[in-house]
Amino acid sequence: MPNGDSPEFRKELPYLIRFFSSFSEHIERFVSERNLNISKYYHESPSWNFRFRHPKGGEGSLDVKRIDDQYIIIHQNWWYDDIENYSRSIKWSSSDNIELDRKSLLALLNHKLDEILDWEFGEWDKIQPGYKKIWKNWNKEDFERMLSILPIPNKHRTSQST
Repeated sequence: MPNGDSPEFRKELPYLIRFFSSFSEHIERFVSERNLNISKYYHESPSWNFRFRHPKGGEGSLDVKRIDDQYIIIHQNWWYDDIENYSRSIKWSSSDNIELDRKSLLALLNHKLDEILDWEFGEWDKIQPGYKKIWKNWNKEDFERMLSILPIPNKHRTSQST
């Protein structure tokens, strides 16, 4: 659920619930088959977020964001926290507006997740320094513990390989 309670978001929430419920069966199947965590409306965003521990290190996510009743955007994210240097390395990509096609949504999500998993470690879009104030009381074990609760995604199985 949301981690805020603004009046604007409370007003928008019934529309978001109705929108996402129209294809939630596809998303639930995707999350289950690929072994992902799901967060709905994180920071009052009109999106569902699928988080995982990236097999090459760090954390990844795939976000499905509502634009309107016909269009979504998919954000792909991967970040790796360098505790010793107080920096976060980030790789991301965002789609253009995608016309929502409930029949092909599962294949599209699988494709976007596979792309993230194929990204190469070190080919970051940005390295963001300046996390010392935020992370000063944390140690490497704290980061490893937080990361360890996230699932590692399952490989995608096509209909030919099942």
